[in-house]
Formats: sequence, structure tokens, C-alpha cells
Amino acid sequence: MDARKDLKTAFVWAAALLAAGIVFYALSAYSAKPPEKPIRIMFENIGGAVLFSHQKHTSASGYGTACQDCHHPHGDIEDTTFIACGTCHATPQGDDEFPKGCFSADCHESPEDIEGTEVSKRDVAFHDQCRGCHDDIEAGPGSGSDECRGCHMLL
Repeated sequence: MDARKDLKTAFVWAAALLAAGIVFYALSAYSAKPPEKPIRIMFENIGGAVLFSHQKHTSASGYGTACQDCHHPHGDIEDTTFIACGTCHATPQGDDEFPKGCFSADCHESPEDIEGTEVSKRDVAFHDQCRGCHDDIEAGPGSGSDECRGCHMLL
């Protein structure tokens, strides 16, 4: 009978440890706060994925760029709340039409505010912004080169 009692005790301990492991795993996985500034972002596109590091671009030991150098501010120039790029840089419906997200009390009030402005598609805007900046500072992947693999991971 002692063998049955020992086996029952072992099963109880195993079940308790399994339950504790699941609880602690769940707490550690869901309690971690995401960073205020994203660390790395993978941009998926047909030209090959591009891994972007905010730390490399914003730190003094990297390129030392300010957020406003790349991001269009939402509202005042000093405002650090940024809107998603796809809000404006989506595929326009027509030559003179802009996405509805452009027009609000906090942004442009009417189409006349941005008349004559050409809004490029998101992938074109990223390519122009990133490549243009790297060419200007003559540093980083792909600067002064036509090699796509400097930035794009062709898998």
C-alpha cells in the first residue's frame, strides 16, 4: 500500500508543479510591457524584408536622427504623437483624392490645405525616405549603391 500512496503523492506533486509552471509562464509572458519606442521592426515587402532598428537610427553612437526626421508629426511640429504611415501613404483613390485620415481637426482641415501635394504609396515613401537619407549621410546599408541586398533580405 505504501507504493500506491507514494505514486499518488508523486502525481499530486507533478500536477501542482505543472500548474505552477503554467501560471508563472503566463504571468511572465503577459506582464512584460512593450518598449515605449519599438526596438526593431521588420518591414515585409515584395523587394525583400527590411529589418529596421530604431536604436541604431536614434542613438548618438548610431546615426543620431530625431524622430521628426522620419516621422510626420500628428498636429504641431513639437508633438511626439505620430500616426501610422499607412494612414496617409495608402494607395490614393484617384489623382486628387487623399485618404480620409488626412482630414481632421488635428491634421489638415480640407483638401485645399494640401492642394498640389502628391502623396506617394507607403512602399515608395519608405524607399525614398530611407535611401535618400542614407545617400545624404553616406553611411549605412545601400548608401551610394544600387545593391538591394544592402537593406533587403532576399530570401
